[in-house]
Amino acid sequence: LSLGEERPSSRRWRREKGAGKLDRATLMIILIIGCTMITQVPVVVVFTYNYFAEGTTAHMIKLPESIPIILHWLLLMNSAADPVIYGVMNPPFRRAYRRFILKVRSKLCRCG
Repeated sequence: LSLGEERPSSRRWRREKGAGKLDRATLMIILIIGCTMITQVPVVVVFTYNYFAEGTTAHMIKLPESIPIILHWLLLMNSAADPVIYGVMNPPFRRAYRRFILKVRSKLCRCG
């Protein structure tokens, strides 16, 4: 601190520190919702279309056979992305994961 500067109160410092946690939590929620929207909305649209089009002339339009496979992989990618997002956004998890990887690497790289 230089002359004339006031020392920040501990209450204000704690409030600012808490705001950082809130920002990370908000970003994590946005990422989770965004990932879910990107991967699940196409599935919901196709299945809803098939449900309501059944028995009508619109049902005569056949979707390519690759569409169900792509939709299945989209759902799998959503399931795989959520733990990655949680892990990247959580500092204690990152530290534990780093220790785990280093421990496994040291055991695997041991020669002789």
